[in-house]
Amino acid sequence: MKAQSEDELVDRLDEVANPEGCTWSVYSGPLFLEFALAAKASLVESRGPKGDSDVNVEDVEGLLEGASLTVSIPEGDTAFDMSEAIEKKVFPRVFKARHGKSEPTVAALKKAVAAEMQVAVQASWRSEHVGRRDDQDSRLAAMMDAPERLVRQWKERAAVPTPGPKKR
Repeated sequence: MKAQSEDELVDRLDEVANPEGCTWSVYSGPLFLEFALAAKASLVESRGPKGDSDVNVEDVEGLLEGASLTVSIPEGDTAFDMSEAIEKKVFPRVFKARHGKSEPTVAALKKAVAAEMQVAVQASWRSEHVGRRDDQDSRLAAMMDAPERLVRQWKERAAVPTPGPKKR
């Protein structure tokens, strides 16, 4: 995601889940994602150019339920390079297990995934400690399932006076 500052990044990550324990870095590698409507549609198989009558819309439930897009990683060299670069940076232990000198085993992959999950384990301990503290910021952070840093950021924003309407 694009953010102008670390505070903005944490604020955006909080839209999805508590960003406690998240790490981030700048990624300048290849990017190849495929976007599609949250609907199932196809063209009738026939020779020649297609017309309106060749469009078959089968399912729009995803659109009715509020989803508008689906995002996937398509096949191809660029998409493969992107996936590999991101896996190497974000999940280095899994990357090493999958691309090491020997063929990956289920046991090695499980061990690597468990090691990657240690970030979540550590974050859960930090969250638990925040919930046990008695200061106002900690209580609010625990109640909102947000990092204390983000609570302080919200308080700073709320303390800045907003300009009122202009007087005539």
